[in-house]
Formats: sequence, structure tokens, C-alpha cells
Amino acid sequence: MKSSRVAVVLLASTFCAGSVAPVLAFQEPSLAELAKQEKKRRKAAAAAAEKKTPTITEHELRAGPGATANPVADAPAAQPGASPAASPAPGATPEKTDEELRAEKQADIQKRIDEQKARMDKVRQVMADAQTELNDLANQTFGGRRAALMKLIDDGNAELAACEARIADLEEEARRAAVRVSR
Repeated sequence: MKSSRVAVVLLASTFCAGSVAPVLAFQEPSLAELAKQEKKRRKAAAAAAEKKTPTITEHELRAGPGATANPVADAPAAQPGASPAASPAPGATPEKTDEELRAEKQADIQKRIDEQKARMDKVRQVMADAQTELNDLANQTFGGRRAALMKLIDDGNAELAACEARIADLEEEARRAAVRVSR
């Protein structure tokens, strides 16, 4: 009988211990355990952030796939007195010098002056034709046609004055840009 009681007690204790352990395993972790887990997670994230992803430079891209580019070994020898910023990258358009910019500005202003001169020549031609028609004694222009021709001449004079003013402005712009233009 003792052995049956011992067996029952052993059986009951194993049953209770077996059923308590799974219950304890399914409980939520305590606040201290959560803090430890968070601390471990932050350390892992910091370690991952410290590992830098490799930076691919333009030089490495130009070297092509599979090639190990060493920018120090592949770079041309620096000339004494030359700055690295002064040499443009291959394939890039170099910056224009001050003289090139000035030449472009001069060409632009000269072109605009020439356009004004061409416009003045056309206006003068139209004015000359109108004056010739007014001076023709055989035609004896009177009335509306005469008034229109005179208005055309007056408008032409105003246009010539406006063109002269635009040319003067362009010459002033050229002077401020330190470029020479011809009239």
C-alpha cells in the first residue's frame, strides 16, 4: 500500500510539475526581460550601423564590372602647382574661362546691334519710298493717301529714334561688360 501511495504521490507530483512548466512558458515576459531584449536589439542595430555599406565612386563605375578600381593607383600623377579641382572630369564640359564668357557676351551684343541696324535700314527704305511718292509731282498725291504717307514718315522717324536708343542701351551694356562692339 505504501508503494501505491508513493506511486500516486510521484504521479501527482510529476503531473503537477509537468502542467505548471508549460503554463509558465506561455506567460508574458517581465518588464526586466523586455528591457534586456530591447538592450540587445539596440546593440545589434548599432553594430549594424557601424558596418558601413561600401560606397561606389564614379571612378569605380568607370572601371567596369568585376574590376577592382584603386583610385590612388589609377589616378594620373599630379602636376606640381595644379589643383585637383582645376582639372575637369573626363566627359564633363569644362567651365568657360572669363575670356570665353566675354567673347560670347560680345558676340551676343554685336548680334543685337546688327539686328537694330538692319531694322533701321528697312525703316529708312520704307521712308524713302514714301517720300519719293510724296515728291512725285505727276501723281499729285492728296487726301487720305498723302496723310497716310506723311504718317508713315513720322512713324519711321519715331522708330529710327527708338532703334537708336536701343543701340545706345546695348553699347552701354557692352561697356559695363567690358567688351568692344562696333556700330
